[in-house]
Amino acid sequence: MGLCDPATGRPASLGVGGSSAIFSVLEGVVLRPLPAPQPEQLVRLYETVPGESPGHGREPYSTLDYLDLAKENGAFESVAAVQSSRLSMTVASGPEQLPAAKVTASFFATLNMHPALGRGLSSKTDYQGAAHEVVLTFQLWKREFSGDPRILGQTTTLNGRTYTIVALASWAPARRAARVDPMLSLRR
Repeated sequence: MGLCDPATGRPASLGVGGSSAIFSVLEGVVLRPLPAPQPEQLVRLYETVPGESPGHGREPYSTLDYLDLAKENGAFESVAAVQSSRLSMTVASGPEQLPAAKVTASFFATLNMHPALGRGLSSKTDYQGAAHEVVLTFQLWKREFSGDPRILGQTTTLNGRTYTIVALASWAPARRAARVDPMLSLRR
């Protein structure tokens, strides 16, 4: 599943450090489902609530705070944000609820993951008003699009909005509980 606060739905942020980083927090939640190279270099970033005891009052970054962090970042090689979600996708048999990940454009590069087909999300998709883009998993592509190799550039409907399919992910989550079908832009 993605990193988000269930109460607020606010996204958490990930950073890749040049030296060793805290890994254990993410290991069971994000890293096992993602075959990320050098997972020991991933760290979860969060904000703390003043006056709370250590380990309590942790809040995920808001999307605007994440964008500020990404712009002003000097400590990490790369930063990305991810938020788990459920979306309704219009398919031939009608609407289907799918587990999804809303990610920033830097998500794939931060995890050093490259699409099997196509390109990652455009950096412009992190901002309001940009085109809606989606990356499909291999399983979703085979199941709902019959493995059509001409899928790139076609559109699909997610939660009533039209998204352009820009890539097929080259990985699949290792655990069924961590299943994610489409990955789309996490925008402010």
